[in-house]
Amino acid sequence: MPGGFQGSVVVTAVGLVAGVSNNVNCDVPFDGSAAYNMPVAATTLLGFELAATRTAGDTNPDGTLTVQLPVPFSVPVLLEITNERPPGANVSFTDPGNTDVVAGFTDASGLLVQDVFLLAAPPATFDVNVYYDVNSNGILDLGVDILMATGTFTIS
Repeated sequence: MPGGFQGSVVVTAVGLVAGVSNNVNCDVPFDGSAAYNMPVAATTLLGFELAATRTAGDTNPDGTLTVQLPVPFSVPVLLEITNERPPGANVSFTDPGNTDVVAGFTDASGLLVQDVFLLAAPPATFDVNVYYDVNSNGILDLGVDILMATGTFTIS
């Protein structure tokens, strides 16, 4: 940091991050002390609950995906369905259609609930990626948006 710096820094990372606090001798003129506080972020939790009745291709959701962020405020996130098995399983965030990416905001508690539809006959297994939408544009920008969590789920 340059001399006389006053401000803050936000660190975003995938994985573990360590913080260091340096204290400066206050007896040196025009120097001071610096304190760094780095709170520990908990893990993003993903859950999937199957609907009581599942019928592929109808307008009722076949399951509900739940994302719980470790921060208690609204955050722009993107959900992406990938690696659908068997090929052609056709898992989607919308019905009718085949939408593999959906944008949303968590609520004030950090929670987002999203319906999931199966457009082909069950069973189907799929992966979900949860990204922080860095520029809040609602579009998955690989290399810009930050992957926060992944999960694998099955509709039977």
